[in-house]
Amino acid sequence: NIRTDQYLNDISAGKQANMWIPVISFDNAKTGRIDTDESSDRLTVLKETERDDFSDIYAREEAIFPGNENSLSYYRRWYADFPCDFDLLYFPFDTQKCSLLFKMRTATKTYVKIEPGEIEYEGKRELVEFLVTNWTVRDHDKTAQRDTKALVITFKRQPMYYVTSCFLPTFMLGMLAYATFFIDIADFNDRFMGSLTALLVLASLMSVFTADLPKASYTKVIDLWLLFFIISTSININVHIIVDYLWKREQVDEGEMVFQKVFHTNNVKQQKPTKKKTYKITAKMVNRGFIIGFPLAFFIFIMFMIIYIAAKPGP
Repeated sequence: NIRTDQYLNDISAGKQANMWIPVISFDNAKTGRIDTDESSDRLTVLKETERDDFSDIYAREEAIFPGNENSLSYYRRWYADFPCDFDLLYFPFDTQKCSLLFKMRTATKTYVKIEPGEIEYEGKRELVEFLVTNWTVRDHDKTAQRDTKALVITFKRQPMYYVTSCFLPTFMLGMLAYATFFIDIADFNDRFMGSLTALLVLASLMSVFTADLPKASYTKVIDLWLLFFIISTSININVHIIVDYLWKREQVDEGEMVFQKVFHTNNVKQQKPTKKKTYKITAKMVNRGFIIGFPLAFFIFIMFMIIYIAAKPGP
């Protein structure tokens, strides 16, 4: 007498002991971090067909259902920790995939295959750093003798925290260092100290940022961003030094009249002003070149970053 509610069709423990029950292992779960709730163990019958007609061969009139057309459902609650390898190349604009492997242990593919049903995710979609975007079941190793299925969960990182705490402050400091080129060329102290202060703050912020970031042997997107402003601000300071050197050299030529001694045949010494020196590269020219060159370099860098991130492999 099978009822519509499967939980009213429990199979007794004595009958369960005589039945073969498949064993599925968590193939890539952490060793020692797998636990189960034995009290949740339950084997029931699913009503998938209508009963057979009443027959004279049975002493009592009972609703009999064909056993080969009504499935058994086995339920047990498990707790397991699964490791996940992250690819942080595009951090913090990365998308991660984590695979949970389930492998049939007590039978080969010839006899038993794992047929996944509908997967329901009951947790929060929006986590602290990630957004759970997708989950799907696929074959893991088609050449293996025992059937193995992979539950693949896709996580997409939410980068807004890193944009506000890292990208935006470093951009503002880089612009502050760039703005020193609009200070009067003669005021080297203010130009130099403004750029140097921005560089020191960038260096200190970089050490703070990298201390909390995941460690990796390769260069991440956020590392490229920080290195760009560190290097550009260092170049900024060197250009200030070059501009100051050229400016002082020009001021010496303009502020002093250089005379050349000319000896005539009567041995009378006369002084004749020499022509003013002209230079192919001037301080204002170098200063103007950096004012124009830095925005172009920054634009090229931003376009590279956009293309680099957009070209990352899809989930």
